[in-house]
Amino acid sequence: MIYMSLFDNFQSNGSFIEKYNALDGHFSLLELFADLNLCCDVICINWDEFKTIDVFRTIDLYNYFSDIWFPSADNIIVFPRNMTIFIMIRHDGVIYYVKCD
Repeated sequence: MIYMSLFDNFQSNGSFIEKYNALDGHFSLLELFADLNLCCDVICINWDEFKTIDVFRTIDLYNYFSDIWFPSADNIIVFPRNMTIFIMIRHDGVIYYVKCD
């Protein structure tokens, strides 16, 4: 049996978002969420295969994203509590998402 990490699975089965890269100086998490129709007051961040999940007010994640996500070190998955969408932001800024309808 071949093991596929959660992050590898995202890259294989998720939808790549070409329009955005988190390393871009003009990147806006607010615009990304709006394009994906994600609107919530609280957002969760998975850091490591769902072993560690932090919960933030969404506005705090918008305002402090550059202090929370560290390029070259962090692969994160961001999702609302109702788990309707999962957004992976890779260490190199590349973004994928999976919607759970």
